Amino acid sequence: RYPGIVSADHIEVYCPDPIDMLSAWAFLTLTKDVKRRLRQSAIDEASRPHRYCVPQTHHCCKCGLKASLVHIPGDMKHWPFVASLLNFHSPPWKVPPASGLEDAQTRKFWLSGQRFEHARQFMIQDAGAMARHLDSQVCFDDGPRQCCSL
Repeated sequence: RYPGIVSADHIEVYCPDPIDMLSAWAFLTLTKDVKRRLRQSAIDEASRPHRYCVPQTHHCCKCGLKASLVHIPGDMKHWPFVASLLNFHSPPWKVPPASGLEDAQTRKFWLSGQRFEHARQFMIQDAGAMARHLDSQVCFDDGPRQCCSL
């Protein structure tokens, strides 16, 4: 289940709890002081009942309220549940559109393939640097083969 999407006709404002907020940091080797600050920050943020405030207006969304609008970013439009969600909300077409609503209309315009490859190269470099720093091994797929760094 995708956070905030309860069913095809019920989408709500999702506010992550402390466990959701800390899950990305779970495997980092940090000092106790940094871990304590991360944990406290996650608890403080998760305890707020209102989130996603509009600057200078004090208008905020209340966690758990039904949402009227949802943004489905980039390639998530290709996830199987998204096609079902979009089909549920599509009008009863007499003649359906040639391309589905799940197709990213601006994919080529925003150079997503080049951005993905650029991000991949940085990730590979950073993984190698991290492995050297931790005196460990890191592996990643490089096309048809797997590449490992010691």
